Amino acid sequence: MFYVILFLSLIFAFVLLFFLWLFIWAFTMTEPLYSEPRTNEPQTAANLALRPANLKDLNSVAS
Repeated sequence: MFYVILFLSLIFAFVLLFFLWLFIWAFTMTEPLYSEPRTNEPQTAANLALRPANLKDLNSVAS
């Protein structure tokens, strides 16, 4: 009976490790919901003030 419990616990541990790996893989492979467009111009205060509001700003206004 001890070996049956040991065998089932090992299977359970490997299943948990698989789902943990799948969770980490899924979040490292997805792109962020919003990313700033990459440009070669320097990020000065004037350029940052003229850019459109990003999604975080719109979400804070809506809430």
